[in-house]
Amino acid sequence: MHSFPMKKFIHKISCSRALKYFTIVSVSVAIFFLLLCAPSISAQTPSHSWKPLTNSRAYTVKINPLNRNTLYIGNADDKVLRSYDAGLTWDTLLAGSGGSGSHLSTFHICRSDTNVLLAGGWVYQGLRRSTDGGATWQMVLSDPAFTRIWFLSEALVEDPNSPNILYVSRGQVSNDIYRSKDCGATWELMSIIPQSVTTRLHTIAIRPDSTNILFVGGQTGVIARSDDSGRTWRPVPVNGKLIPLPSDAELPKIIFSKKNPQIGYAVITISNPDSIAGNGGLFQTRNGGATWNRIALADTSLWAVEVQPVGNREDVWIGGFRTWTLPSVIKGDSVVRRSSDDGATWLNYDDVPWMENEQGNVIANVWVIRYDTLSGRLYLSTESGLYVLEEPVSVSEDDITGGHHIDVQVEGSTVVVTSSASPLQLIEVYTIVGDLVHRSYALNTQSHSFSLDSYSRSPMYLVVRHASGIYRTMIMPQ
Repeated sequence: MHSFPMKKFIHKISCSRALKYFTIVSVSVAIFFLLLCAPSISAQTPSHSWKPLTNSRAYTVKINPLNRNTLYIGNADDKVLRSYDAGLTWDTLLAGSGGSGSHLSTFHICRSDTNVLLAGGWVYQGLRRSTDGGATWQMVLSDPAFTRIWFLSEALVEDPNSPNILYVSRGQVSNDIYRSKDCGATWELMSIIPQSVTTRLHTIAIRPDSTNILFVGGQTGVIARSDDSGRTWRPVPVNGKLIPLPSDAELPKIIFSKKNPQIGYAVITISNPDSIAGNGGLFQTRNGGATWNRIALADTSLWAVEVQPVGNREDVWIGGFRTWTLPSVIKGDSVVRRSSDDGATWLNYDDVPWMENEQGNVIANVWVIRYDTLSGRLYLSTESGLYVLEEPVSVSEDDITGGHHIDVQVEGSTVVVTSSASPLQLIEVYTIVGDLVHRSYALNTQSHSFSLDSYSRSPMYLVVRHASGIYRTMIMPQ
């Protein structure tokens, strides 16, 4: 049985943290150097900071696919928190009667109509849907026998090729798989996975290259696969076994690479301090989900995993977790790691400024790590609030990157960036104190223009990411 955090203090890291780190390079004259104190982290980890956006419990975070500044947090007691300004301010929506002790771990924004929202969770009966941006909610999935339909982790997934097709995996009391073809308005029962395969489902995933192929993660670390859109299921080998791990092991997240969908990742949570050895960790498939094997962080309790595209590579992020009722011999809570080499080595991003949440508790459990491709932001969704990663750009200046010349022309407030060879991908502009004021996606074109008309006429730092590298320089809007 999954436990809920109630203690005043579980785990807290105290260290000196920086809010900003930024260095400025002049194009034609002096080189300016501005450096605020940086977090105390390992030497190999790039300079960064975690910026708190709210101290409210965040069991999941979702970003509007058409507006990068609109965020939703699955909170507690039937509450959804919403921000229209990328987390600066929040308002509260009630997706139920309130006061239920629930946590909303499953949330979805329909791509075809972003006013349509769906919410589910633990100690939260059924699945509710809003068609007016969260003002009102209706029950759209319930059990006719009035038994529980709960969702422990992120248990709803969208077909990337057909945004109105959704799947959910029921976490209590039956292993039901449901499908919707109208973005959650109606649901059909596709199948029931036998209790002999796993006693509880935690999450569901879809392979982006073959959307009839689904995966669920369950108790004892079981991964089951369907090749027919959820009609039939079979367990697949995890570490060479169909029931791979102790009975306390939970599998709360499965995710696939978008660049190479043959590669996927899954994480395991440890609940019993007597079964740590050989439990937990990060698992990987390299054959499209046919088999899975642990590649890192054995004996560590994890709940979150994310894949972040960075140029031509993909970085893997993991977040740790442990249940509050158990002693701290279980390693996991407060763990945040990043790997740029397929899990061979890991960088330490643990220096989160853990806050007291709205109940006065400090709980360093990471529920979701979410990379938003629209904004380029990486969010950390935890029981001590929501954070966003801030990473300064490099100080180096280079007008020939990988042999490809980048030309920048400023005419009034209009900036034109042109590449002689390597296609442009992403363009960002920062103030001299490190605030991001512009981001645009060039979509692999050779030339891209944008306006800085609404900003003051002062030096700004331009960062151009292209297919062969990164170009940096100073600009001065006129």
